[in-house]
Amino acid sequence: MAEIQLSGLATGIDTKAIVDQLMAVEERRLQNYKLDLADVNDKDEAMAEFKTGLTEYESALSDIYTSSQLKSFEAKSADEDYITASASSNASEGTYSMQVKQLATSDRWIHDGVEYRSSLVGSGDLILSYGDAEMVITTDSNTTLEGLMGLINNNPANEGIKASILQYDAGDGKEYHLVLAGQDSGSDFQININDQYTQVIASDVDAGTGYPLLFNGENAAITTKLTLLDNVTDGPLAVGDIITVQGTDHYDVSVDVDINVDQYTTIEDLLKEIEDAYNGSAKASYENGQIKLTAHNDGKSSLEITSLTFDGTLGSGASMDLPDFDIETTGTWGGTSPSLITDFLASTFIEMQSAQDSKVKMDGYPLDTAIAEEQTLATTGGDASGGSYRLTYQGHTTADIAYNADAAAIELALEALDNVAVGDITVVSTGSLDDGSDITFTFLPSAGNVDLIAFESSPVDPLTTTATHAITQTVQGADGWLPTSGNVFTGIDGISVNLHDDTYDGVGDAALASSYNEIQVSISRDTEALEKKIETLQEKYNAIIDFKIAKASYDPETKEKGVLYGDYSIAAIFSQLKSPFTTVAEGFTNNDEFYQPSDIGITIDGEGKMEFDKAEFSEAIAEDYNAVLDLMGAFNTGSTSGPGSTKIGFYEVGSSTVPGAYSVRVFGDDAGNITSAWMKKIDETWSEAREATINYDGTTYTIVGESTYIAGEYAGFYENPENNLTLIVQDASDIAGSGGKEDTDGLDLTVYVKQGFAGESKSLADELLKSTTGRIAVARKVYQSTMDRINVRIVSEQARLERQEKYLIQKFARLESTLSMINQQMAVLNA
Repeated sequence: MAEIQLSGLATGIDTKAIVDQLMAVEERRLQNYKLDLADVNDKDEAMAEFKTGLTEYESALSDIYTSSQLKSFEAKSADEDYITASASSNASEGTYSMQVKQLATSDRWIHDGVEYRSSLVGSGDLILSYGDAEMVITTDSNTTLEGLMGLINNNPANEGIKASILQYDAGDGKEYHLVLAGQDSGSDFQININDQYTQVIASDVDAGTGYPLLFNGENAAITTKLTLLDNVTDGPLAVGDIITVQGTDHYDVSVDVDINVDQYTTIEDLLKEIEDAYNGSAKASYENGQIKLTAHNDGKSSLEITSLTFDGTLGSGASMDLPDFDIETTGTWGGTSPSLITDFLASTFIEMQSAQDSKVKMDGYPLDTAIAEEQTLATTGGDASGGSYRLTYQGHTTADIAYNADAAAIELALEALDNVAVGDITVVSTGSLDDGSDITFTFLPSAGNVDLIAFESSPVDPLTTTATHAITQTVQGADGWLPTSGNVFTGIDGISVNLHDDTYDGVGDAALASSYNEIQVSISRDTEALEKKIETLQEKYNAIIDFKIAKASYDPETKEKGVLYGDYSIAAIFSQLKSPFTTVAEGFTNNDEFYQPSDIGITIDGEGKMEFDKAEFSEAIAEDYNAVLDLMGAFNTGSTSGPGSTKIGFYEVGSSTVPGAYSVRVFGDDAGNITSAWMKKIDETWSEAREATINYDGTTYTIVGESTYIAGEYAGFYENPENNLTLIVQDASDIAGSGGKEDTDGLDLTVYVKQGFAGESKSLADELLKSTTGRIAVARKVYQSTMDRINVRIVSEQARLERQEKYLIQKFARLESTLSMINQQMAVLNA
């Protein structure tokens, strides 16, 4: 239907203008709605702008809200050609002297070579071990050299060997060489090309035997304390508890060792003790809840754990379910033997670079002079009467040695190994195996503590004997240097020293520490970085104050109001933001060196802006650096005072412990037992105090704040304010009383849980910025809800106006039509 138009031709009156004017009057309500909408939208946009500024302020606080983040150190090396260094916030000021004997290297082997990349390598097994893992590469009649490289690199058991092919023609028709390179540096990452399988024993997978080691139903981490394992019942563990390991070591020597454990012993500690029990002849490892013990050498091994048992009779009285062990991989010279790839035996490889640790001295430490290691091959029963044996050192195995060989012959056999030079190992004996004489191996002092030599009866010409032979370490070697698996020394807390070259002076005896130059590494405070962090905080804080002045204040001169002026949320927010900078920091008292921001040059001026006095700050830093950091970023720290503070000390707090001051009352008995304890915020009455939990591990009492949910003042934390506030009882004697929280005969103390003003400010900012419950989010939700309601009204009003305009147009159209008809009738009459 065509729209009705008002021409005004019949009356000469501009009826369209009349309708427009009438509609303009009708639209006043709509315009008011639109003005209201624009006003609320402006407020929402301003609040979004404020959120951006507050987010930037919170980010600046994130850099300084804990003391550890505030600490900043600069590390300088006197000669960066040899050493560079960096320091974290955990470092300490000082100068360190470093000497470098050698850099860490990774292992690398090169094969004799074949004619082409596509040359067939033959079928069989290539057995490679690396670290404490072994992999078996099986080839068939169609496997090429390139295919062998792929089988090694793609083997799921490969823990760090990279295979590649080197092209080099020496004129012998063997142009392509397989290269095996370790991807990790350090003596623990030696590549071995094995002639036999390596023996591995592992904890049983049957859950009934205690496998795996669990913590909260999951496989425990290697750093988990034994006392926390699900395998422990009636715990916790305590001094006097014993784990006994029984079995035989690699050399068939009986193992029966008691390992002392307590509430602090970890799985990692247990592994080290097991290694020691096995005379260093095997590597203990742990993964996915399973303990493994791997022989250091391939071939025949007597390695076995017959039992691993726990006894808490003399200690905690607890029980602990420990696993049984089965042989996972059998190392043997007889029985089932691998079918090796003939052209890829160990003898076809040359070791081009051996894996070794870096060696350093720090401030002349270790002080000990080098000690030559001694190992003794002893016959523990019977004598050899024929046959041969082999010795293996660091993965290299000698040719057959006759049962009646003398010391000189044995020494020559060792010196024929790729990894042993003439003079590295001296052999002394008064006889030979055939008469049961001990054979002593003495290493160069510079070798330090080395792997045990392995003894095996020859598979080709076995010893004819009923004797038992074993090699043990009689003198542990020490080269007087600190070993590190890589070329980054981290033995100084918070400092990483990168090693680039040894510091040998090129003149002196390379075996003497005095022949290595000392490089100084100096660590100093970087106070300039700290000042910049505070300046950034000042900038971001003042930016939101500028926002407040522009958007949330009234200007008496211009008589203009900011878009957020009068908004209660904004007024409350700025009051909160200002508070940490104008009051005493939570948990601090005038007994502290500094206890409010103005003490270190941070103040709020009359306009509400932050001022930072660098000179005053520098004076505070010079007076007590750590106290400045504490005032700004104390986190999870505390102190005690009062009569009870001589017996009870602060231990730790939880993430939800409310900072501030607490009153604590402790009761005990005449036998030195803590019977009860009560905690409250210092401004509460004793009738409001809550009972704490008393824990005892057999030696020490701890007192832990209750964590039951309460409503009211601390409801925002969903727990009592003292939740997980933990105190340690250092002396439980002479603490008595009846135990009622309002009784005054207990031992009283005050506990201060500290939070620096930066931490308090960050907590406030985080609370304000919460996506659903923060003040900004809530305010914007209110604005959005208001805008939604106004938009509904606008739509409704627009619909009404359309109807009204249509009505007026139709009304004036009818008037025009009526007047036109009258005019026509008048014309007829006049005619």
